Amino acid sequence: MKEKSKIKVIGSNEECATEGKFRSVVMLDSEVYQIGEDADSLNAAYDLCHEHDGNLVQIFNDKGEPQIPTKF
Repeated sequence: MKEKSKIKVIGSNEECATEGKFRSVVMLDSEVYQIGEDADSLNAAYDLCHEHDGNLVQIFNDKGEPQIPTKF
């Protein structure tokens, strides 16, 4: 079984990814966490979200714009 990526708590103003990248986030117990590191592609960010099936997840671009409103 693949090990999950590390998560870290982020604030509501830390949703913007690094320039040219995508940030995967998950909400757990009313806290927002970044999943792993910022990803180079939307597909890679999507894969990180799959590690948290059943939870509310979102991907943001480098402007802080949501990319896929979804729940896995």
